[in-house]
Formats: sequence, C-alpha cells, structure tokens
Amino acid sequence: MIKAPSSSDMFRALAFFRIGIGSFALLQMSFFLPVLADFMGPEGWIQWELTQAMNPLWKIHLADLCDWFHVDDQAKMAVLYVFVGIYLLSALGLTLGRFTRCSALMLIFLHSVLLKMITPFIYGADIGLHIALFYLVFFPSNHCYALDKPQCGRTLFPSVDPKFALRVLQIHLCLLYYSAGSEKWMQVDWWNGNAIFYALTNPDFSWTDFTWMANFRALPVVLGVFTILLESLYTIAMWIPYVRVFFLVGICFMHLGIMLFLQLYLFGWIMIVLSFSAWGIYAWNDVKEWSAHKKKRYVLLEESAIVLRSVS
Repeated sequence: MIKAPSSSDMFRALAFFRIGIGSFALLQMSFFLPVLADFMGPEGWIQWELTQAMNPLWKIHLADLCDWFHVDDQAKMAVLYVFVGIYLLSALGLTLGRFTRCSALMLIFLHSVLLKMITPFIYGADIGLHIALFYLVFFPSNHCYALDKPQCGRTLFPSVDPKFALRVLQIHLCLLYYSAGSEKWMQVDWWNGNAIFYALTNPDFSWTDFTWMANFRALPVVLGVFTILLESLYTIAMWIPYVRVFFLVGICFMHLGIMLFLQLYLFGWIMIVLSFSAWGIYAWNDVKEWSAHKKKRYVLLEESAIVLRSVS
C-alpha cells in the first residue's frame, strides 16, 4: 500500500508551483523588454486603438487606464514602463513568496490587461499562466520556500487544504490532456504522422532541417501515436501508482521535445511546471516505495541464500 504524501510534501509541491509560475512570468516579460515599444507600445506593431477595439468594453486595456487619468499621448510610453515595472515586481514577489497572495492578485490583474494589449499573439502559454495565477491567489503556496514566514510565534494557517489544492490542479490537468488527446484522436494527420512531420518542417517553428524524416515515415507515425496515447490515457494513468511515474516522465519529455525542436520554450516550461507540481510528489512516493520493495526483496534473497549455505 503506497502512503499518501504528507502535508509538508504537499506544501513543498505547491511552493514549487509558485516558484515555477513566478519565474515563468519574469522570463516571459524579460523576452518582451528588448522590443517593448514595438510589441506593446501605443504606436507599436499593432496600435492601442486596434487592440482596444478587438476586446469587449468590459475588458480593461492600458489605453483605458490612460484615458481615465487623462494621460496625454507623450506620457503613454512612460505609463507602459511603469506598468511593466509593477508587473516585474509582482512576479518577483510571487517567486520569492513575499506578500504572496497580494502579488498573485496584482499579477493576475496586470496579466489580464497585458492579454488585451497582445490579443493577436496570445497562445497556450498565456492562458496557462492566467489560470495558474488564479489558483495561486487561493492556494497555500507560501508555507515553505517563501519570505512570508510566521513571526512572533504566530502560526501560518493555510486558507485552503494543500491536498484539496493539489487535487484541483490534478483534475484540471486531466481534463486538459483528455481534451487535447481526444481531439488528436479524431484527426487522421496525427495517426499517419503528417502532423508531426509538418510541425517539425515548418520554418516558423523548427530551427533545423527535418526534411530527412520523409525517408523514415515510421518515425513521425510512432511519435504521433505516442502523443495521442500519452495525452488520451493521462486522465487514467496518473491515478494508478507506479504507472504515473512513466507517464509523468513521458509528458515531461514530450514538452522538452516541444521546447527544443519547435522553439516553444515558454509553453513547454509552463506545462512541465504544471504536471510536475500536480503529480511530482506522488510519483516520487511511488519511486521510494518501489525502491523499498526492491531492497526488501534483495534482503530476503540474501537471507535465503545464507540459510541454504548453512544447511548445505
């Protein structure tokens, strides 16, 4: 019987979740900094008037904030720099676990404004970050590896049970991967390898020449079927002791492949952080139990060998 992770282990898993998401937000914004004026500026690649018109009126845009406070056109770029500075400070506070829930709450507001400014460029990593920030507002992720330490003998009481928090994250990932896997299941291109081949030979993503794969048609087929089975069975396999170890490793390697070969570094990172935060401590318990059973069998074999030698 595999023991469930202790509360301290669950708190550590949630701390890893917080650090991974906070550092992700820092890294993502650091990618934007060199092209900040062009990417998000009022006169950038897509002007504020256009991105503002792309969104419903109830969604807040940085241009709305400038209008509310009567900021003139010359000062809008300064407002953008202040916005980015507060964003970076909030992400740093979340990563270090200082004023953790306030940092997460501020960051989710700033990130929602950011999403309205870069609407045409949004993809899975941005949505994943937004969902993770929502969870961090409520999850007790500052119990360890954080600067939010109890002082003057006061105890740090989490607002949400860590087991419940991890369970919510686990169910969310199961639904996510089941949705992704079932969609691929119904597409022929994933079964015949075309989806893998086209992705690896797309010059917008791939950094090297993968046209040689056309001479080894079995390879993209195997990779496509592997992806379908990994995502489709994730919902079941991750609840089975020992089996989830292999699936967690497989999911991590799949996203590492996406990072290395398709240059989707941020997407690969956040998906690894999510899966490892949700299931890592459970998989590690499986490995420890496995190792203990193996050691116990080895000791029994040694004792049996000693008895046989003494009898003979």
